[in-house]
Amino acid sequence: MKCSKSTLYLSQKNTTPMKTRASQLFLSAILALCILHTQLIAQDPFREMEFKPARAYVYAPSGLNLRADASANGTKLQTVPLGAEVEVLVPASKLDMTVDNLKGGMAKVKVNGQEGYMFSGYLCRAPLPEAEMTAEKYTEFARGLGMQMYYEEIHRDYGGYFQAEYAIVVDGLDWREAFLLGKQLFTIPKGLNCPSMKGSGKVTVKNPQAHPMSWTDELDTEYGAEGELREIYYSRRGEATGQVVSVEYNEQLHGLRISELQIAD
Repeated sequence: MKCSKSTLYLSQKNTTPMKTRASQLFLSAILALCILHTQLIAQDPFREMEFKPARAYVYAPSGLNLRADASANGTKLQTVPLGAEVEVLVPASKLDMTVDNLKGGMAKVKVNGQEGYMFSGYLCRAPLPEAEMTAEKYTEFARGLGMQMYYEEIHRDYGGYFQAEYAIVVDGLDWREAFLLGKQLFTIPKGLNCPSMKGSGKVTVKNPQAHPMSWTDELDTEYGAEGELREIYYSRRGEATGQVVSVEYNEQLHGLRISELQIAD
């Protein structure tokens, strides 16, 4: 219901007190309906917008459980494997669950014709890269599914110090999804989880399974003045080799840039 501003025009010549009273009651009723409608919108935002089912993919290493109701303890209907495509019918209404530092809730989904609920923190709108798929091949693959994605490759030679950078810029993903994609595409160690979406300064997490011969093996996260994410980067450095995987916002292309820098010297 749309609430419009009503103006009541009165003429002393032909307006009686009864008509005036009836008009006041009518306006009061309209105002009450407007207030009630506003309260309903505040309680249920989906009353004013139609959510279109969206395609998403499972990124949980051991798969996600499809449950009969929106509870982590609901009856398990099936386990949906890593990489499987699901249809999100209704997004999670509350992000009150945390798994592997990923915040999410129970989204209503459909899998192979069966409806149920699934933890949204491990769902990503970008398809899961196949094993050992290059960034260039992945870009072609994702574009074939209708995603807007850019690819760039840069090679540098600093007199025997070589660098090769492979990057994709993805439109429409959030930081959580971009980290999940980068972790799969560029092989960030399993022991390093997605950082918090809010923080301060720079936060460093050491890889608990770092190789003894590595000089550095860690995940760094940098936050802005208002606590917002600015950059996530994983770095590993050792004798004659190194790797840096980063996620940062690209102003020019208006999307998150996910890149891998390979170092050889």
